[in-house]
Amino acid sequence: ASHASYIEEYQANVDTIIANADKLKKYSIFNRAGSFSYANILQTSSDFKRVDNVVVMEDEYKGVRNHTAYYYQYFFTMAVMIFVIYDLFNQRDNGMWELTYSSPNGRTMLALKQIAVIAVAGVVIHSVIYWSTFLVSMIQSGGVNDLGNPIQTIEEFARFTYPLSKIQYVAVLYLISLICIVSLSTIIWAVFVLFRSRNYALISILIF
Repeated sequence: ASHASYIEEYQANVDTIIANADKLKKYSIFNRAGSFSYANILQTSSDFKRVDNVVVMEDEYKGVRNHTAYYYQYFFTMAVMIFVIYDLFNQRDNGMWELTYSSPNGRTMLALKQIAVIAVAGVVIHSVIYWSTFLVSMIQSGGVNDLGNPIQTIEEFARFTYPLSKIQYVAVLYLISLICIVSLSTIIWAVFVLFRSRNYALISILIF
């Protein structure tokens, strides 16, 4: 019943936010050009005008909602990435790193190779976990036929001000999370580079 009310009231709520922002622009206390409050009002009005024509409807939304709210998938991905990075530094334990570091351009080539491995591993691991989680959410909670509907049909996205469909949002979330995972993995790799022992590096990562 609450979701039906949300769907029914969505357009009115968007119109109210836009109307209130337009009203505030008329008050002298808010309409000083260049002030933060004025810029914020203009931004709010502009943001919600982007979704003023979005039409929401009752549909099967729980699959996408459950998937976007399942943050554990990112922790699983990072746990696997830490294992991959840890394995990249196994030469620290067998003495091979001394030979590599002493050879011409050894450090540079090793670093480039390791970063490439991290990038590829990040893409593969995140893709498998992310899209398998999405598939399971669709199977368990449904909504495949409604993926073309606006993401705003999910109440948690009432304040999301970009006119994206559910599948577009899921795709954008995938790309953004992939960039974050590869970037964070690169930072973790840099921490491993700083330590002589990969075990000390791992302990440091786990502590922080």
